[in-house]
Amino acid sequence: MLLTDEQVEEYEERGFLFFPRLFSADEINSLHKALPGVLDAERLEVDRENTSGELRCAFACHTYDDTFSRLYKTYLKLLNRFASYLRVIFICISSLYSPK
Repeated sequence: MLLTDEQVEEYEERGFLFFPRLFSADEINSLHKALPGVLDAERLEVDRENTSGELRCAFACHTYDDTFSRLYKTYLKLLNRFASYLRVIFICISSLYSPK
């Protein structure tokens, strides 16, 4: 996947990119269906306010929910491949601009 000039500019300005159609509609629907079970779980990964019990955040849900786990494994392969490309690019750029 090549980035457009606009995406490169956005990355340089914001430090991140947003891909609104990264997940398919089916994946989004699956995540929406799985989310109540994740948020209602009584686990250390589901953090709640001490006094009210109100949800603060839920993390690492890929470790205890099948739907999140499947998507995590699918996209982790892509992210690892992308990270490998970034390492190669960084090495190339570093060698071009490092003092001799």
